[in-house]
Amino acid sequence: HKGFIGNSDLEIRFEKDTTLYSGYYPFTKIVGTSKKILDAGTYLGNDKLPLSVWQINDPSTTLDDKRLYLKVYDGGLIKRNFSDSFWSNAYIDSTGGALDSVLWEKVIAFPPLGSDTNYVSSPHIPLPLPVTTDKNYRMGFWLLSDKPENKPQPGTVIKVNLWKSLTAGDKMTFVAVKPLINNKDIAAANLANISVYPNPYYGIHKLENGLNNQWVQFTNLPPTCTIRIYSLSGEPVRKIDRTDAGSTFQNWDLRNNGNQNIASGMYIVHVDIPGVGTKVLKLAVAQMTR
Repeated sequence: HKGFIGNSDLEIRFEKDTTLYSGYYPFTKIVGTSKKILDAGTYLGNDKLPLSVWQINDPSTTLDDKRLYLKVYDGGLIKRNFSDSFWSNAYIDSTGGALDSVLWEKVIAFPPLGSDTNYVSSPHIPLPLPVTTDKNYRMGFWLLSDKPENKPQPGTVIKVNLWKSLTAGDKMTFVAVKPLINNKDIAAANLANISVYPNPYYGIHKLENGLNNQWVQFTNLPPTCTIRIYSLSGEPVRKIDRTDAGSTFQNWDLRNNGNQNIASGMYIVHVDIPGVGTKVLKLAVAQMTR
């Protein structure tokens, strides 16, 4: 749907007052011509549309609302001489009777062009209509596809909120939420998020860069904590005193307190966070044969 980006929202108003019905420019596929919907209009539709389309500049007032011109493209007709039939199932051409429907009625809406800049006080449509382009129409190719008797009731208003492009002078405001620092309640609630990766550890993993650079990583840690690793028999294996405010991760190089590679087996990890609580993990390690 081209044209659905602009600096103003739109309203499609199905009018109760028939004097507010819209004249329009009909376009169709005419055999032997290259006529397009954006071409200059040289004739009006035979009827009026029971609606009007408005550009809403300031939502707080209706004083600057601008009524838009309409073009209608009947994609279902391919005849040279036609009587357009917007919201009518009657169709007559020079070869006899035929039926038309509103299934392929496409509409574009665009602002008054040239000297006629106030459609509100001048509800006529000038002839000929200047050429419209991809840049000057406000709503493009919206499709009306139902039986005439099912059209919206008079008084119905469809509001179209457009994506707004940024212009000079636009300002954006936001309120930043103050971070919660040293909040023990939040820290205690996050104990469950502490984990170790990879687990199990199978001799090597894809993030290591060699056999002499083995490691597992503890995640979601607070800046300050003590990590103690034990064997299943309760023997101390490694103690890590963590003080790192810039990261929530802590690597362990799979070495004991004597800087020797640990053996394969199951290990118990005890994470102690002062004033908050503790988290206990199980870590399985399967070392490669060296």
